[in-house]
Amino acid sequence: MPVHNADLALYPYSGIKFGWGWWAKYGEWSWGIEVAFMAVLLAYAWVKPKAQGVNLTWQVLFLSFTAVNMSPWLSPMKHVATLPEPWAHLIHGFLVTVGYVIPPLILVWLYARQRKDVKWYWA
Repeated sequence: MPVHNADLALYPYSGIKFGWGWWAKYGEWSWGIEVAFMAVLLAYAWVKPKAQGVNLTWQVLFLSFTAVNMSPWLSPMKHVATLPEPWAHLIHGFLVTVGYVIPPLILVWLYARQRKDVKWYWA
């Protein structure tokens, strides 16, 4: 919610929308707020696994790469927006879908590699 404009619907077709509107207020610099928010969450998430002997170095590096890739200056979406229609919408939809599916799978895989006590069906 902190990183959304007032466009995060409570449920589909809901008139109730959540968001603080930082993208509208701060423009591209709200990305910095997003990264700072992510850094605080990563620092918090680092503590418990570290006590259990799990090293999150690769996960932090991966999330740092994705954060840079989502920056307003380096995002591939900036280039996709210049394509003619319908390609702009099709490629944008594909990249958003891949962006929501692939990174969590990579993070789970990185975490599962280190947890020897957890049996994953693909490990």
